[in-house]
Amino acid sequence: MEYIAGIDIGGTSIKVVVCDRMKKIVSFEKSSTLSAYRTQKGSIADTGPQRNFNGEILWEITKKTIYKAVRRLPKNSFVYSIAVSSCGCTLLLLDGNGRQINLKTDDKMRLDEVNAYKKQYTHEDFQSYTGYPLEADNSGIHLSAFCRTGQKSKIAHVLSVDDYILWKLCGETVRNYSTAASCGMWDWQKNKWLSYFLEQSGLDEEAMGCPVESGIAVGNVQKRVAEDTGLSHKTVVCTGGHDYECAAFACHSELENNIFNVTGTVDLIAVFSKGDLIGRIQGCRHISDKHVIPDFHSDMMETIGAAQTEWLKNQIIARQEYGFSLDWESCFKDVEKLYNEHPVSTELFIPKVFGTCVPETNHHIYGVFCGLQEQTDSGTLLRAMIEGMAFQNLKMLGWLNRERDEHTKIVAVGGAGKSPVWMQIKADILNIDILSPEITEASALGAAMLGGTGSGIFRDYEEAWRISDSTKIRMVHPDRERTEYYQEIYRKVFLPLEQRMEALDKIRTKINRAYRRM
Repeated sequence: MEYIAGIDIGGTSIKVVVCDRMKKIVSFEKSSTLSAYRTQKGSIADTGPQRNFNGEILWEITKKTIYKAVRRLPKNSFVYSIAVSSCGCTLLLLDGNGRQINLKTDDKMRLDEVNAYKKQYTHEDFQSYTGYPLEADNSGIHLSAFCRTGQKSKIAHVLSVDDYILWKLCGETVRNYSTAASCGMWDWQKNKWLSYFLEQSGLDEEAMGCPVESGIAVGNVQKRVAEDTGLSHKTVVCTGGHDYECAAFACHSELENNIFNVTGTVDLIAVFSKGDLIGRIQGCRHISDKHVIPDFHSDMMETIGAAQTEWLKNQIIARQEYGFSLDWESCFKDVEKLYNEHPVSTELFIPKVFGTCVPETNHHIYGVFCGLQEQTDSGTLLRAMIEGMAFQNLKMLGWLNRERDEHTKIVAVGGAGKSPVWMQIKADILNIDILSPEITEASALGAAMLGGTGSGIFRDYEEAWRISDSTKIRMVHPDRERTEYYQEIYRKVFLPLEQRMEALDKIRTKINRAYRRM
């Protein structure tokens, strides 16, 4: 009874899955990461790239979550391998004794650092070298700015979150390509850390680490860790990868010529291809990432996704009406009823509650509800929010500017995929068929499959992604009449309103700054 395990360290929760070699999940456990934030204010809205994790607390939560998942397994079970996926861009710093160094910067420090880089690179050049935008949210900018405060001499290892958990599991410090590169300072043209980054930060390549592919066996679980987690000290620890890339790996056999969409805390759209990692999207902030499969890369753009629905549910609906957080099933029953009984609506939502990421990052732009009336309730607000996020996805597809034939589909995973009405509204607005694999926790499952690859359970990456346990895939077709309706709303109402509100937001921000001390 040999199994493979995968861990997904997200911004809001840790998920552990244990499955057999046919990808059938036999155990699953989930825990909140809230207590691991140094400020104790981590929330669904904490979507920044450089999260302020306390590594030791994060590891304690991870250990307990692994233990609970392993404890559910049948007697005489053996977890053959384990690997980790994580939000790629967050960095954890260690000194020579393995103690964490708190990576702390402020807005001015990061802005000054961006300006220094702009003297060396145009935005287009930086993007072509690293695959990442040159902006203050870039976690490499966080690190570079932090090192300029005189802290660099203390840093022995720079790790991504998945690297950090791997180190805790087996005691080896390794960098995984897909997450190491997502700090935005890996030079893909020279296949080394960006020279100016090393010069500016004062770090050397040894501290940054030499990245290796995903799905590589690194070591075995340490004996003391085995006792705490329920794993065996013979369990093989393998490199995992970037969370959305691991999710793509879990359903990679469906991705050829299709578009990948993850709707979770962050809503992202990506296309995958072989070849050099060179930015190919014009006029919009985007990211070119290293896939967990060697020689594959992704072009991706992202915006804030389900964080907005959580905000609506927890801050407005639940707290005001009930004083506690409602479950999602109750919320979506209302939306499904509205969809079936009322094909049109007056409410409209501009999805910028937490600012915007596309076409560029802007924290001084705001979300909008309009068309409110006496009959507006929590259900109509949630429906408007889902529609607004799908309109944003439609813009993102336009920016991707990929030639798509009539057979192109969207492969959708994430929490939103569990809601049939959410997927139907998205299909209607995007006017494209949606494939919704019924996969529990795609990122953790993808990590487990990578562990199976590295440990020899699977012969190679292709065998791992083609293995299936007859996973059901729900096909969602657009309703053509509703698509026509939504296209008119998008062109004649959504886009003009969004443009006008952006202009007014600039005026409001200017006024607020003038009066902020009154």
